Amino acid sequence: MTKKEQNYYAKIKSDLIGQKIKRVFYDELHYATDDHFWEHSDSIHSVDMNILLEFENGKICQIKWDDTFYCYGIGFTILSDLEENKQLKTIEVTHHKNWSGIIDSELTKITVFWDESNDFQHTNKEMAGMTNNTIRLPLTWQMEFDKQQLWISALEIQENGYTSYWADHLTVFFNKEQLEKYNNPIQKDSEPYTVS
Repeated sequence: MTKKEQNYYAKIKSDLIGQKIKRVFYDELHYATDDHFWEHSDSIHSVDMNILLEFENGKICQIKWDDTFYCYGIGFTILSDLEENKQLKTIEVTHHKNWSGIIDSELTKITVFWDESNDFQHTNKEMAGMTNNTIRLPLTWQMEFDKQQLWISALEIQENGYTSYWADHLTVFFNKEQLEKYNNPIQKDSEPYTVS
């Protein structure tokens, strides 16, 4: 385990584990229409930018695709309030049937599933988090609450059914069957790590 990975896990533990979810929002690109495109199916939500979890303590966890390890893995930032961005549309999904069972629930555990590739050429291996010629990044979080679990992945399911991994996009899976259907790396030997 690298020092960067240790710091990542420590931040998850200190900032997220034990928090209770009060409200949930999605940040979507601001399209020229009022239509919502995030509800891919009954058990999958497809989010352009960020998933915002407001905790009981008033802080907000902004889950996002970022380049902490390499573009695009799962990262997060703690915010003190919702930040206005005119390029984004913030949509509250707290009362959506998939999230309603998680509201007021404690986040007890996050399992981080990693994906790796050695197909990349990068001039700065240290910056890319490379050991030898391999890049590793956190592709999926399995989040466990009191009575429910969900998965957030940095992937995008295209309209033709093709799945783009390491994507500038977040997909929320509310059941494991759908997660496995899209051949998520959770099925591989990805050496998951659990923070609780």
